[in-house]
Amino acid sequence: MPKTALIQNNKNDLLAIKCVHEMQATYMKRFTGPLGSDIVDKGFCLYCINIAPAESTALFEFLSHIENLHMLEIFGCNMDHFATHKLAELLLTSVNCKLTRLDISENNLTDKSGRFLCEALKNENCKLTELKMSDNNLTDESGKCLSDALKSENCKLTGLDIGGNNLTDESGRCLRDALKSENCKLTKLDISNNKLTDESGRCLSDALKSANCKLTELDVSGNYLTDESSKYLRDALKSANCKLTQLDISGNKLTDKCNRSLNDALKSENNLAVI
Repeated sequence: MPKTALIQNNKNDLLAIKCVHEMQATYMKRFTGPLGSDIVDKGFCLYCINIAPAESTALFEFLSHIENLHMLEIFGCNMDHFATHKLAELLLTSVNCKLTRLDISENNLTDKSGRFLCEALKNENCKLTELKMSDNNLTDESGKCLSDALKSENCKLTGLDIGGNNLTDESGRCLRDALKSENCKLTKLDISNNKLTDESGRCLSDALKSANCKLTELDVSGNYLTDESSKYLRDALKSANCKLTQLDISGNKLTDKCNRSLNDALKSENNLAVI
């Protein structure tokens, strides 16, 4: 069984977990006890492993027996929608599960996996406050599902990273509606390296001017924003309702005219942002 809070490219660890699960589920807790102090400090990491359907049930039941598990990182794994479904079940049904931070970057996740996690976010039992789903294969379907989840009174997310996916302005419009919802608790949003254009720049700026929007950090770098977006953002930064303290717009199609527009906004007495 794993001796540390890390499983990486090691078939023996997964095989051991599966064997113990098949023997009797009650044995699981005996093997998770020694991980306690390591878990509190670092969380648990699954790194570059193949999480096949046959192993998913055993693996996530194993994780459900780890006490004080607040952070889980699943990075660079071969993870299908069945494994994501089992992960969603962990978030909702485990008595021990205290996960508040989940990083599932670079796992080739699709919208089907995204739907399972979005449904979990809308459940009152889900404790997640930070979710990172960067560098996957998510499209606007996931953008819409996430936005719907953010509007749920049960959703506790304050940080969301969906950079490096295939989101377009359709997601920008959906996120605008979510950020303007009184139930949305997001203070940090990363949608960098997607396919957003000035339509999303306009939508996000509109959200920033809403009294309900709580964003203090916004990253829209690496998209297709032009100087038109800088005008929208300038007006948003001048708004008394805008709470941004950090804004990253690097790697877009902006010119010096953009810098002048935003510098003008920075002089506003209402503005707190660092660009």
